[in-house]
Amino acid sequence: MIRQPAVAGAFYPENKSELEKTIAFFINMIDEKELLSEKLEEAKAFVAPHAGYIYSGYVAAYTYLALSKVLAKRRVDTIVVIGPNHMGLGDFVNISLADWQTPLGIAKNDTELSQEIVSQNEMFSTNEEEIADEHSVEVQIPFIQYVSKGVSQNPKFCFICMTDQSKEASEIVGKAILKASEKLKREIVVVAS
Repeated sequence: MIRQPAVAGAFYPENKSELEKTIAFFINMIDEKELLSEKLEEAKAFVAPHAGYIYSGYVAAYTYLALSKVLAKRRVDTIVVIGPNHMGLGDFVNISLADWQTPLGIAKNDTELSQEIVSQNEMFSTNEEEIADEHSVEVQIPFIQYVSKGVSQNPKFCFICMTDQSKEASEIVGKAILKASEKLKREIVVVAS
């Protein structure tokens, strides 16, 4: 199953060439000396905004330029992308099992890891319809696809939308991700928004 873009043309360009130029513009605005360089390659998690690129692209570019340094230095099997569920539809936490299409191509789902995370808690759902129009995870993917292009590895994804974003819910999700990734021996990086 492939989830089609819900906000291409609204939150970011729907044309591949224009999207690549837009991301490159934001990445090229950053002075790499501004990135925290000490032990950057060891980073396990990142935070990025999820607004339209015209509003948040410059700030997001810092996150994804830093992520590119991690991808260039160490093995990453799966990038877990977490965002809020603005629609308020669905369950406590919704984990997609679909691959996600963007103008830059298909972001392959690590379905084995995604299913293992779902199995950690009966309150986790895999209802694709409930997150079909959600943008918070989707807008992260083109940036990740762009910065991972050219690195030797091709990480898969795990897509998580959280209706409940409380501290308690975040701890439950975090523990489920850790347990699942350890069980499957996945090297992961988390990008949260």
